[in-house]
Amino acid sequence: MQNQQDSVHDSTNGRRFSRRRLFSLAGAASLLAVAGGALYRYFSSTSSIRVESFATPGAGERKNILVVTGSARRNGNSALLAEAFMQGAEAAGHEVSVFHSGRTPISACLHCDGCW
Repeated sequence: MQNQQDSVHDSTNGRRFSRRRLFSLAGAASLLAVAGGALYRYFSSTSSIRVESFATPGAGERKNILVVTGSARRNGNSALLAEAFMQGAEAAGHEVSVFHSGRTPISACLHCDGCW
C-alpha cells in the first residue's frame, strides 16, 4: 500500500515514478542551477570599475554625500538609519547633506519662468 501511495503512474509509458526520486532529482537540478549562476557571475565579471564606499580607505579623497529620506515621520526607522549613516560618514571625514523629501512640500512645475 505504501509503495502505491509513494509512486505516480505515467500513462504515456506505463511506468511508475517514485515521488521520492522525483523530488530528489528536482532538488539536484535546483542545486546545479544555483551553483551555475554563482559560477557565471564569478567568471563573467569583466568590469574594471572599482566601487568604493565611504567606509573603505580608497584614495583618501573627501566625498560629498547626499542622503535622501522619503519618510514623513520625524523619529522613524528611516530617520534613525539615515542619522547613523551620516554619523559614520562624517566620522570618516566626508561632508554629508540631508534632504527630507517626505517632509518637504514639492509640486509640479507651474511654468512661471522663475527659474530663468
